[in-house]
Formats: sequence, C-alpha cells, structure tokens
Amino acid sequence: MIASWVSKWADDYLAKPFNPRELLARINALLRRQTAIVGAARVPGDQVISFGDCVVDLAARATRKSGVPVELSTREFNLLRVLITHPGRPLARARLVEMAHGVDHDSTERSIDVQVVRLRKAIETDPANPRYIQTVWGHGYLFAPDGTAA
Repeated sequence: MIASWVSKWADDYLAKPFNPRELLARINALLRRQTAIVGAARVPGDQVISFGDCVVDLAARATRKSGVPVELSTREFNLLRVLITHPGRPLARARLVEMAHGVDHDSTERSIDVQVVRLRKAIETDPANPRYIQTVWGHGYLFAPDGTAA
C-alpha cells in the first residue's frame, strides 16, 4: 500500500541540505502540473459544439463536417477541444501544448503549428484562408466560432 502511494505521489526528490527557494519552486511546479490535469478534466464530457458545418462531440471524441465523419489524431482532437472550449481567447503556443498535451509533454511549440495546419485542412472550407482557427501573429491561435476576424 505504501509503495503504491509513493509511486503515485513521489515523483521528485530533494536532498539535504536544500535551498528553501528550490523547495518552493518544486512545490509550485507540482501544483502547476496538478492544476493542468484538473483543468483538462473540467470540460463537461457531454458537450456537443457546432460551428459552421462542423459538429464536435466531446464525449464521443467525434468530429463531423457536413455530416461526414472527420478523422483526427488524438493530439489533433485534444488541440481542437482546447481551442473550442476557449472561444475568442488567443492562446500562446506554449499554453496550447500545456493544455492539450500536458505540462510534462515533450512536444515543441512548433508541433502545434503542424497540428493547426492539419486541423484547418480537416474543418475549414478554405484552409489557406482560415475562418475558425485564426492565427494571432506573434502570440498563437484563437478559435472564432462565428468566423469573424479577431
């Protein structure tokens, strides 16, 4: 029983003597990771979100465009979920990696760009002139459900 508790919670070790600032920094890092996990789970699973001719069912992890199923990878769907649950809010690439894939994920911020290109090809009518997933230059991306420019 103790071994399972230790393996679940003891993911860090700080040897004595230690600097109190380092201890505080590690505690804050653990809290950020826990907040990211809880924050990702806060999205209601039974939501169905519609925009344009697309329908995204978060519970079923299914996306349809004009009634036709759209195949998305797990990473692409996670990114789409983050974007559509934060409409009209510009999100930095680093924040998108954190929210979609977790704090400890080894994705680069540039991998988000590739996933956005794939999402645009899947859900946009004209991926070269995106209507829903818009670029906020120098910052990241935002989801505009009504298709209006940011």
